[in-house]
Amino acid sequence: MYLHFMEDFYSKYNISEPVQVMISIALIFIVAFLFTRLTKLFRLPNVTAYMFTGILLGSYLLNMIPSKIVESMSFINSAGLGIIGFSSGRYFSFKTIKENGYKPLVISLIETIFSSVVIFLFMLIFKFDVTIALLLGIIGASTSAGSTVMTIRQYNCKGEFSNTIIELIAINNFLVLLVFSIVLGVVESQYSLGADFNIWQHFFLPIVINVAIILLGGLAGWIMAKFIIVPSRSKDNRLILSVAILLVLVSLCGLTNVFGTSISVSPLLSCMVFAMVYKNITDDNNLFAQVSDFCAPILLLFFVLSGMSLQFKYFASIGLAGLTYLLVRLVSKPLGVITGSLITRSNKNLIYYGGIAMYPQAGVSIGLASLLSTTLASLGKQDLGSQVSTIIIATSVVFEIIGPLLTKQALIKSKSLILPPNERHSIILSSKSMLKDVEVYDDDLSIQRKDNLIKTAKELEKVNTYIHTKEYSKEDYTNSRE
Repeated sequence: MYLHFMEDFYSKYNISEPVQVMISIALIFIVAFLFTRLTKLFRLPNVTAYMFTGILLGSYLLNMIPSKIVESMSFINSAGLGIIGFSSGRYFSFKTIKENGYKPLVISLIETIFSSVVIFLFMLIFKFDVTIALLLGIIGASTSAGSTVMTIRQYNCKGEFSNTIIELIAINNFLVLLVFSIVLGVVESQYSLGADFNIWQHFFLPIVINVAIILLGGLAGWIMAKFIIVPSRSKDNRLILSVAILLVLVSLCGLTNVFGTSISVSPLLSCMVFAMVYKNITDDNNLFAQVSDFCAPILLLFFVLSGMSLQFKYFASIGLAGLTYLLVRLVSKPLGVITGSLITRSNKNLIYYGGIAMYPQAGVSIGLASLLSTTLASLGKQDLGSQVSTIIIATSVVFEIIGPLLTKQALIKSKSLILPPNERHSIILSSKSMLKDVEVYDDDLSIQRKDNLIKTAKELEKVNTYIHTKEYSKEDYTNSRE
């Protein structure tokens, strides 16, 4: 189905492109919000609503956003990748790794390798090139930190199981991004148009540049923690400087062509290391909350644009491959966690329920699929890029639907500690209305205000009890007035 009434409208009335962009963004925001009202009823993450918005408004259904407008918003892709990497980095805690020892590191390493290898072998059956099959395996091994952590926080779970899951996901994301960045350079050398293979230019140089960008991200995090984000800095300036550094890192990843033949460097890993270093030095959660609020519309656009890239014409050719990819990932993720947990002799809850908490896939995986698709398109392999992107996006929608539900079941079965209301470390305002969101306040100021209100309420209750039980005499009344 191909509708073109929006394009005809813009053409008929000679609407300028800037106005078209503003109308398109407003339309995306409104439809995405309405979709979140539906996904809220089923307790699904907002990213699912955003991807459905992209599918609905994309060229294969309503075609409400003209293709030239989608192309003009291509910069959102790079910015979104940087934000996703930054958001993932906050969960990588050296302190937690030190406290928990080697077990989570070993489990995550085994699970990531196991899932990647199994998916890779099955993708070879469908005649994908070795490097493309390997990248599909790497992307399939990734777990979305956002959906899982959101579920854990929504039910305010604390304890060994939930803490270990967060740590496993953080390590998983780091490993996936590192290996993906290296293998992507090999893919570019394989598909370089008319270029003779040069071991330095096509293999070692991409690795060197990726490592340099990673180190630069770490240096940026250290500089920001030590010299830029100081206690005297205002809240607005903290946000401005943080976003500025984030965009600088993303931009540097796009300037790598100055070193020679097209070399793609993912901003995901650099921005993840940037956030990781800053978080481990400062343990500052408030800044991440600020950046998250500011970047929410950008991430919305990123996921909507990703949904628009879902091309139904490839469903017939990749249908069986996509179904196999989904089923293999469904089995390999828990098997990997079980294997790692048995080898490290971990808690039985992790053995039984850890794997099903690792299913959510959007976020990092969609970012990697988008990067791979863009890279292949630039190398003249647009159809291949679209096929790979369609597999990842289609299965991500499925895993974003079942993932949070299975994570909730894992938390229940593992008997993760759920604190009573008066001991919670966050304030959760739930709403039964379809038009209102659930709000969670976990910043220090809100918690302090909540504690002060609780103390004031207790004092007022004591005074009220005293007033209603004290028998006043006329003399007491006279004295009190004096």
